[in-house]
Amino acid sequence: MSAHVLQVEKLWEQYALTRSEVAQDKLLRHLAGILRKKAESWGHRWNNCKLCAADFESIFLEEAWKLCEKYNHYDDFYFYETLLLVCNRRAIDLIRTNTKTKQGAFNIQVLRLKEEAADFLADTSVNVEEDVIFNSIVTQIFKDTSLTEQERLLLLARYEYPDASLKELSNLVGLEHHEQVRRSFNRIRKKMAHYI
Repeated sequence: MSAHVLQVEKLWEQYALTRSEVAQDKLLRHLAGILRKKAESWGHRWNNCKLCAADFESIFLEEAWKLCEKYNHYDDFYFYETLLLVCNRRAIDLIRTNTKTKQGAFNIQVLRLKEEAADFLADTSVNVEEDVIFNSIVTQIFKDTSLTEQERLLLLARYEYPDASLKELSNLVGLEHHEQVRRSFNRIRKKMAHYI
């Protein structure tokens, strides 16, 4: 047996005796490096089917964690051997799931978008049409002749400080009381109903 296999078995025994999270964490951290190399190997072989190393690594780590919980000393194989068998079986299950089903076959045929092409795609978080319409409506509202100068100032203050309270807006516009702001907004809503 090689040295890393013996080290895994020693870490497993420490965890089996104490069942502490610290020992389990130490065992899983040691196994993570081994499983990452195994996942890279599987990922390299199945990269053409859109299965990457990260897919394999996640299922291998999940199986290692499950095996820590249910493995005991009375099994026929060492912990490390059992882990390798379980990982191989799970890798085969993942491959079958992603290549043998109709959806998996479809996903394989879909062409990948190269990372360089992402620079040429439109930013979906910005909706230019909505921004243009919004700016146009705001401009029309501010140019509306039915609004008084004080109502325009109040709308401008609300536009610049959307989180301001009625009291703060009354101070910004120069009104005596916050109730005047509320009444002014009610009048503005009635005047601007045809814009909404």
